Amino acid sequence: RPVPPATERAFVTFVQWTALAFAPVLGVVAWLNRDAPLAAVAVVSFSAGIVAWQQRLRGNHRPVFLVLFVVGLMSALVPLQSVAVVGSMMIAVAAFAAIGTLFIQRRHFLPYVFFLAGVWTAELVLLNDAFLQDNTTVTDGQEHNIFGLAIQLAVFFVAVFALNAIKQAVGTAGTRYQLLFDMAPIALFEEDFTEVGEWLTQLRKDGVDDLGAYLDDHPDELGAAIERIKVTDVNQAAVDLVEADDRHQLLGHMAVDEAAAESAAAFHSQLLAIWEGRSRVSTEFVGYSRSGRRWDGVLHWQTGTNLEGLDLHKTIVAILDVTTAREAQRDLAAALEALAESEREFRLMAENSTDLITRHTPDGTYQYASPAARALLGYEPEELVGNTAEDPVLPDAQATIQATHDANLSVPDVQRVQFRIRRKGGE
Repeated sequence: RPVPPATERAFVTFVQWTALAFAPVLGVVAWLNRDAPLAAVAVVSFSAGIVAWQQRLRGNHRPVFLVLFVVGLMSALVPLQSVAVVGSMMIAVAAFAAIGTLFIQRRHFLPYVFFLAGVWTAELVLLNDAFLQDNTTVTDGQEHNIFGLAIQLAVFFVAVFALNAIKQAVGTAGTRYQLLFDMAPIALFEEDFTEVGEWLTQLRKDGVDDLGAYLDDHPDELGAAIERIKVTDVNQAAVDLVEADDRHQLLGHMAVDEAAAESAAAFHSQLLAIWEGRSRVSTEFVGYSRSGRRWDGVLHWQTGTNLEGLDLHKTIVAILDVTTAREAQRDLAAALEALAESEREFRLMAENSTDLITRHTPDGTYQYASPAARALLGYEPEELVGNTAEDPVLPDAQATIQATHDANLSVPDVQRVQFRIRRKGGE
């Protein structure tokens, strides 16, 4: 697939400054050596720089047109050059022409390659025939153009296939990344923090040492930092999470109103990570969709690194929607609180009742006995805990107690039973 627009812009910019830089150098050398063909090359270089500059001003980057413009004029001028420069110039023209194949569409690839190769091959054949026939069309001292054209063709084909093999490999990796990015089940945002990095650098120059304290003292600066974050890509899960109409609504610089007060801490942690040179950070926050729906999220922020430190132009932000889990946790906490409240009410009632109230495990072991055990049975409540319910019951009532217990385990219900029990003293 075609290279990204950013690559086209970078190439046009490279051609502009390279061509404008070489033009005066070639002009001076041509003037010193009284070399008219080299002066013509200087004019072509300057013209290429102007064309590239105009493309940048208009925002209409056309690398293929730029390549054909330079290659066409240079191909006409190279045969006129001296032996000292013709070889290097032919190789440069071939390499430049091969670079052009990176920017053309697939259906134009073969016509482009065969057109340039055909022109150079025809020129090679004509020069070779003229040389072998001792024809006057081959200027004295220009026989080297025959060898130069052969080298030019070889360099062109090698460069074309090498560059496009690299392009295909990079494109395959890029396609795989894009597929994983688009199909990920969690919300992914690709963001550019370059402007944020420049802002933080300026703060350091201005004498700020503690970013956290600075943001606390200047709360409006956090909003200004958020507006410097540029969203460059999102996946479908991100669109669904924020309930946007399409992905294009989420692209571009962030707006402060998109960052609710509850999510300010998440942006704060990202800024601190950049300030401290950390390439990743994770935090929990609360977000809101465009319809106002509140959701809980876990944010994972990560940026790349290079030799200079953090590479902020491509930062990945992954947001995991944990709303369901958090709601379950809140429901569980509420249930536990209700259970604890019920337990407090039970103990309040049991410990102030003159009736003996006990709690047992399914096998009948005492778990709890109310203080009334002292007056009724002569036992301290702690003495009953851990023993079975049948221990103080008289033998003639144990069968009745066991039957009632088994029935209650089968069908939980209120059971009433009368029985005799032995006090601690034996009566």
